[in-house]
Amino acid sequence: MDPRLEEAFVASLYPLADGLPAPPIDSNQVQSRTKLEFLKAFYRTNLALEKLLKARKKHGPEGEKACREYVADLKEALLNRDNLEEEYRSQGIWVEPEHEGDFVSNLRFFFPPGSVGRGKYVFTTEIELPQS
Repeated sequence: MDPRLEEAFVASLYPLADGLPAPPIDSNQVQSRTKLEFLKAFYRTNLALEKLLKARKKHGPEGEKACREYVADLKEALLNRDNLEEEYRSQGIWVEPEHEGDFVSNLRFFFPPGSVGRGKYVFTTEIELPQS
């Protein structure tokens, strides 16, 4: 589910996509769907980090318990994000996060040439072939 539909959604923790607001939730475009997946993953990471930072300000057993819980949430969010990045990297898609302070505020997307909407870069290489 798109986090923007959640009752407890925190808009300030939802990153931009290439400096622009997120694509529409119901978008059918492949690149837009990909962006939405990454935005969700980085939002979850931002949210978990914010909760952890707030919990660190609490003192005593309540604060320690909350910190342990939120560290686990942050680890899970980071693992999910890493798995998503790995999945898409094999397709030639990668994302560069931009930060404001501790939080990801914008994601720069790079799609391979020939994908829907064309990518920003064309990669070439040169190799020498053996002479026969």
